[in-house]
Amino acid sequence: MARDASIDVTVVIYAHDAEAELEDCVKAALDQKDASFEVVIVDDVSQDKTPIIANRLAVAHEAVSFASRIIEVDEVGAALDGLRAARGRYALLLRSTDRLRPDVLARLVEVADSTSSDICCPSISLVSPAEAQGSEHVPRLERPLGTTFEAGRIVDALFEAEAVAPTVRGRLFATRLLRHTLAEVADGQLEAGKDEAISFISACLAKRLVGCPDVVSADILCTEEPTTLTPELAEELAGARASVAQVVRFLDHQGVWEAYERGWERFVGSLVKPSLMLYPRQTAPEHWTSVGETLLSSWGPSVISEVASTFPAADQGLLALALQGAPSLARHAERPSHAALVIPQGVPETLVAEVAHTLARRVSEVALIADEDAELSSDLAVAARLHSGLSRLARSRILEHLFEEQGFDCAIFFSASREAAWDELGARRLGLATAIILGSSLATLPDDPLALDIPPLIFEAPAIALAHVCAAPAGVSTSGALWQLLGARSTSVEGLSAQLTLASTPTIDGNGRLLAARLLETARTSDEAFVTEHAQRLRLEEENDALRLVVAARDKAIEQSKGGAKGEAPAEAPPAPRHSWRRFKQR
Repeated sequence: MARDASIDVTVVIYAHDAEAELEDCVKAALDQKDASFEVVIVDDVSQDKTPIIANRLAVAHEAVSFASRIIEVDEVGAALDGLRAARGRYALLLRSTDRLRPDVLARLVEVADSTSSDICCPSISLVSPAEAQGSEHVPRLERPLGTTFEAGRIVDALFEAEAVAPTVRGRLFATRLLRHTLAEVADGQLEAGKDEAISFISACLAKRLVGCPDVVSADILCTEEPTTLTPELAEELAGARASVAQVVRFLDHQGVWEAYERGWERFVGSLVKPSLMLYPRQTAPEHWTSVGETLLSSWGPSVISEVASTFPAADQGLLALALQGAPSLARHAERPSHAALVIPQGVPETLVAEVAHTLARRVSEVALIADEDAELSSDLAVAARLHSGLSRLARSRILEHLFEEQGFDCAIFFSASREAAWDELGARRLGLATAIILGSSLATLPDDPLALDIPPLIFEAPAIALAHVCAAPAGVSTSGALWQLLGARSTSVEGLSAQLTLASTPTIDGNGRLLAARLLETARTSDEAFVTEHAQRLRLEEENDALRLVVAARDKAIEQSKGGAKGEAPAEAPPAPRHSWRRFKQR
């Protein structure tokens, strides 16, 4: 291919200490027909033989050129250097570990030209490091939706509808567009979230994007999905803050916040989500606090709660555990005087009486709120009963109404359960001090966190971690390392009132109040959806039962008309149920 020919595509290959794979990458890029292209290798201060190999390839192949940096930069800066020398109308980025598929450039250019698109998104094949070691791998294709998106809708396609993955390598960009995009982020030293930031900015600048799912452009080496969230990985993922900062700067500079604010929220969510999917289930107990602090300091309570509400895999009760490493939920400044004692089914009456008697010594008033099935004698005056079988939505609303109506300033809960965690969130949203009374089932937990079967604790821990005070009845020890990890102030039942007073602080954390409200609202929304779905299911079952009765009655009438008991009129079939449009739409 002649140097002075019209060039359609510039393939920019980033290389750093790539002597083992660079030659194979370049040969794969050169295996193209019916396309006018060039290959630009950018060496980022390699310490091995990469510059020698790159120079040899440039000499051997007229389509190959080579640029070597003196000062090491990140991948974005190196790619921008390659684009500054690019002569092609379109550009495609690769790393030395990637492999371009044969004869794909001509097909991508044809699609981009025929649709007048600035970005052409083919499918890419994701290859793990382990698969790259072997001769074959099972294809894991990342496919876009095969449609065209106009300016203004491209960001939504990437981050809201998720019709196209925010991937940069193996994708065809108009060179001027990609050059502009990388110039916007080149000084950010981006690591985590780099592809998402580049995809977001290019989507804002592009006039049209086309998906091309039938074409697989390249085999892209990707990292293995992490299965454990360590403090180091949490810090690495939190580095995506730099990508967010670059996008914010771009939106400020362009003055397009109003147009892309919703897309920006989804963009941030895509960067926070990997951490929340692993925390705390895939985090060692001894790292719960440090990882929780990293999440909070990186993204803040409001962002975390908003992101967690967008995907069902995040249990909001577990998310509350992430907050135990920082004082981010509301506390009040006054000494508690009006206590609510929330009693579930199964708590021994002797323990209830002991706690109530202890509280009565230090606070002005103690009111008992018990589940309907809680067995309590008439000696204990119960102020209110909670019906059994209440949904989370209904229960939380009733409790909040009682807390506000009676003017409680502290709430004490029995049993470390998921329900107790949600009850506590409602109390914390109102600014009440809270305490949890440990059940006897927790008395057998080992002191060594590593000796513990983690999944059961995952459901106990949120309630313990949320509470200001963790009180233990006789026989339950809270002196081991496990309880220190959970971050709650521990005491005996006798010392509960004094510790509640000590737990109060002279400030109210507005972010914490907001976080508690959003967590609770998320729980209510998901619970309300479940209740609605359950009601619809029951209604459909009732309608199906009615239809079965209709069919059975008509079958019986037919049998009677055939067999014909003389003088007997056939049984009248009940009317079929009527379906309203409203019910039809709900289904």
